[in-house]
Amino acid sequence: MARIRTIKPTHWNDRQLTEISLQAHLLWIATWNFSDDKGVFENDTHLLKSQIFPRRTDIRIDQIRQWLDQLVKARFIIPFSFEGVSYYVSRTFETHQKIDRPQPSKIPTDVLSKVFDEHSSNDQRTISPVLYSIVKEGSVGETPPAQPTEEEKEFQKICHWIKEKAPRVMQMKEPLKMEEYFKLKQRFGVELIPKILLAMHNWSKLTKERVNAYLTFIAFAKKEQAA
Repeated sequence: MARIRTIKPTHWNDRQLTEISLQAHLLWIATWNFSDDKGVFENDTHLLKSQIFPRRTDIRIDQIRQWLDQLVKARFIIPFSFEGVSYYVSRTFETHQKIDRPQPSKIPTDVLSKVFDEHSSNDQRTISPVLYSIVKEGSVGETPPAQPTEEEKEFQKICHWIKEKAPRVMQMKEPLKMEEYFKLKQRFGVELIPKILLAMHNWSKLTKERVNAYLTFIAFAKKEQAA
């Protein structure tokens, strides 16, 4: 069933949008209308064509496949299978959408958690070795880049701070990634970041009830701003 979705103004500032074509960008936004409340939609190009472009005779099935491949490569959507059926899930769906009365997904929560966990593990290995070592193991186990960028230096500092001041955040299955840190900095301001990270650390159920540090931070920050 199609659903009404929203687009936040901050969506258009995402730096990764330059990695996909305008057509892929439009397709991604359109899939939100036909995703469940966890951002899951079926990997069926014929179905997507009939749902999203029912009257566009100039759009072919192979084009939709190409645009989906772009979205996967740019990490906007994650492919997975469940009970013999292929699906995608939008990686940042819960960041973009505020759903008052979410309906349960037909994909079990533990299955989605595993999908995000495996994707996060693969994704973190694409950043510099020293940053991956800091985020996942909490220690430098590889030779650092000769000349880290200013962003990498800043992210190293926040990772060391988390390790010392909020270690429970470091223990989450999906710890904070560099690109996510800068999104949070832009959205909430640098002053709020330590306060929220400490609040997350002090919540005893953090690692039991939450998986993704980035999404958890946003939830805590919204509560802080609403208080």
